[in-house]
Amino acid sequence: MFKTTLWNKLSTRQKEYLALALITLLAAFLRFYQLDVIPVGLSTDEAEDGYVARRILRGEELPIFIAGSFGEEPMHTYLVALSFALWGISPWAIRFFPALIGIATIPVVYWLSRELLLQQGASSSLVPMLSAFFISTSYWHIIYSRAGLEVITLTFFSSMLLLFLWRGIRTDRRWTFAVSGLILGASLYAYRGARFLPFLLLVFFGGWLTASRDFRRRHLVNLALLVGVAVAVYFPLGVYAIAHPEVYFDRELHVSIFNPAWEQGSPLQSFASSLVKTVGMFNVRGDPEFDRNPGRRPALDPISSLVFFLGLGVVLWHSRRSRWLFMVVWLVMMALPVAFTAEGLPHFHRGIGAVPPLCLLCAVGAAWVKHRLETGIPWRGASVASWVVLSLILASSTGLNSRDYFLPWQERLHEGQIIGSSLMEAAEVMNATDIMDGVWILPASSLRPRNFPYYEVSFLYDGVEPQYTLNMNEETAPAELSQITQGHRRAAVINWKEYVLEQAYLSLNSDPKALLDFLFRKYGTHLRTEPHVTFDLMVYEIPSSIEFSITQSLKPLSADFGGQLKLEGAAFGGSSLHPTSTEEEVRDRKLPSGKDGWVALQWRALQYLKSDYKVAVYLLDAKGRVAGQVDKLLLSNELRPTSFWEPAQLEMDYYTLPSAPGTPPGECTIEVAVYDA
Repeated sequence: MFKTTLWNKLSTRQKEYLALALITLLAAFLRFYQLDVIPVGLSTDEAEDGYVARRILRGEELPIFIAGSFGEEPMHTYLVALSFALWGISPWAIRFFPALIGIATIPVVYWLSRELLLQQGASSSLVPMLSAFFISTSYWHIIYSRAGLEVITLTFFSSMLLLFLWRGIRTDRRWTFAVSGLILGASLYAYRGARFLPFLLLVFFGGWLTASRDFRRRHLVNLALLVGVAVAVYFPLGVYAIAHPEVYFDRELHVSIFNPAWEQGSPLQSFASSLVKTVGMFNVRGDPEFDRNPGRRPALDPISSLVFFLGLGVVLWHSRRSRWLFMVVWLVMMALPVAFTAEGLPHFHRGIGAVPPLCLLCAVGAAWVKHRLETGIPWRGASVASWVVLSLILASSTGLNSRDYFLPWQERLHEGQIIGSSLMEAAEVMNATDIMDGVWILPASSLRPRNFPYYEVSFLYDGVEPQYTLNMNEETAPAELSQITQGHRRAAVINWKEYVLEQAYLSLNSDPKALLDFLFRKYGTHLRTEPHVTFDLMVYEIPSSIEFSITQSLKPLSADFGGQLKLEGAAFGGSSLHPTSTEEEVRDRKLPSGKDGWVALQWRALQYLKSDYKVAVYLLDAKGRVAGQVDKLLLSNELRPTSFWEPAQLEMDYYTLPSAPGTPPGECTIEVAVYDA
């Protein structure tokens, strides 16, 4: 009785606020539950933000734009730095503010829905609450609220911007337009998807200004104020964008439908193909990547899809009303970042701005279902039945979304499938290992972007020895290796093992041609190997100052191997009696007993090759006896086996030749054989 009386004493507005508080608590649970372990592991994007945030905390940089890894707006990284200062350095701290921003978006969407649907009829009074509920339990929104990325900020900033803008249009209060401009300018520091917000405003409100004299008379100055404030806030970043367009627009240039590298025909054909996939991501087929779509499903569950289509129909029916029409324009404009790209489609990252209008349309559809049941069935229990149906819709959608997000991650957790596990293990090993007077080197495939280090290791590594990611391009790696090892007597290498040699071109984390091992053994000594599951820790003694090179010169040759390959150049040599050798000593063909020799060979394809070939290199002592042998799959600098080579393609390969124990010292020769792999 007391509870009933207390509930009855509450006003309608108080009941709404209580319901909103409960919905927000539900959102908080869905975003913070097991946030320290789900998502499982540490993504590269999270690690990059963590690494830069640590540099910000140490005062090493204060970026206005983060140039690495295709570029990123800085706001989220500064928030991560603040989170580290509050909670300490951990993956959970990286995810704290995205989860908090995801929760804060719930009441904002509620207030925006109220503003958009003000005085739109009795059924619309339920829509704001349903909008808040649908976004609080949205599968798509949960993914990015927990992902530790800047992506989720777009749903918050876009909703805040539109809340103040529509309120200003209704009330004619100029300060709301100034706040809208402030939010718009700030959003451009948060996530690149916000770059479509000015186009949304231009298309809808610019069109409204053109079509309506009354709207132009009332709000032209107000909208000009919005633009002016936004430009002023964005100005510092805009100056950077003008000065460094190749950095600021790097991601767009890479994934755009206008990039011919994607080979999808004309830009118009690419756009048509992308548009179909973009439309389908809502209800048919979602993002193909597990970390962006663990449930392997479209953005909406079947029940939400049904009420979405109903809501879309209702809104289109009332599209003569500007606020109803805006919902559709908002959805379309914020889905365009997906449609204008050609890579990884459909891509939930790029379409995140469509989540608020998507949930609003679902709310309109669910409210319409309740209203039709309540008014269209002439019986006393219609009201109760309508609430039961609505409750089933909400409960079923919540259950499906929670299941599709949490269960796949929990399965991966139980199976030990941890994102970035090998890199996290490498950082742990590096932190526990002292390399006196040493340097850590993490080899990266020649196909890996040169400005793309192992951020997971950089973020988690706390050792005193410097660590570097070295791109194993044969044309640049030796010179870069000379620079990073200058003044060091030891080198520790994380030698990755997670690749298939014949398909090494698919791996970005590898040194399958063993270039590092070749260079370090050529000029230094291998001290020890410590095996781990996904990599080997290899330690070398190296000269403190040396110009590493595969070879300084090649002896011209013309050895034809069956009309398939030609050996056009060769170089080989030995080493000194000491742990390290000079350039003059390694060029000497005399090999001390028990030391390694080295060989460099230059190959040319004579035609298209149907087979993958291996090369056997034999070390012969002064009496012509085999003192050592190495067999190796022949790969190009881009890690392609010979069946991928073009006619006349010229490639280099190199070999370390261990001599058999007891081999007498003296001058050695080599022999080479080629055979099918």
